[in-house]
Amino acid sequence: MRALIIGCGYIGKALGQKLTKLGHNVTGICRSLEHNTILAKLGIRPINLDISKEGSLATLDTQFDWVVITAASSQGGEKAYKKVYGLGSENIARWLKTAKTQSVVYVSSTSVYQQTNAEWVFESNTDIPEKGPSKILWKAEQTMSAAKPPITILRSSGIYGPGRGHLFRRFMCGNATIEGEGRRYLNMVHCDDLVDSIAAALELADDSGLYNITDNEPVTQFAFYKWLS
Repeated sequence: MRALIIGCGYIGKALGQKLTKLGHNVTGICRSLEHNTILAKLGIRPINLDISKEGSLATLDTQFDWVVITAASSQGGEKAYKKVYGLGSENIARWLKTAKTQSVVYVSSTSVYQQTNAEWVFESNTDIPEKGPSKILWKAEQTMSAAKPPITILRSSGIYGPGRGHLFRRFMCGNATIEGEGRRYLNMVHCDDLVDSIAAALELADDSGLYNITDNEPVTQFAFYKWLS
């Protein structure tokens, strides 16, 4: 298959490497030239463009069998989110309408959910975020879904893995803090599990829909830091 990964960062690189090893032809989009050498070594053909710029995808080849959108903002806050998940998603959606794809996977976030009282959350929870980054993420999902049905949306919890895990780094640096009594739950997923989920979703386009991707052991903030201790 010819696969396109839009947003070839931490997860995109890992996914591209996996797909390449499976014999697929992989192209990865990233904004900066500095990642090109690494992508090439992984067997990924790099393309450099800024998805938030109008018309940036106009000349992009439309003959990809699989498309995965893993674009993410390197900064927090509404302004940065609107650039990537707002303008970026609109530009990608516009291109998708012309693409000859068989399977499309969009990686979103479980932060779209509004539940904060330790209750279980399922894909069937349909509360719409009222404001902030969560609403921007939710709108991006709607934009993608309208552009290229059927599409699989994977809502990922906090990602950790080699070279990534901000809570662990804060703990090792002595900067870890516990909110209140540490009862807030942390939901996380290992990068390998997320990559495997994306690869499976690409193969199972007929089962497209919305899926939460997270490990099966949510842990409180207090228990997490106690275990590290």
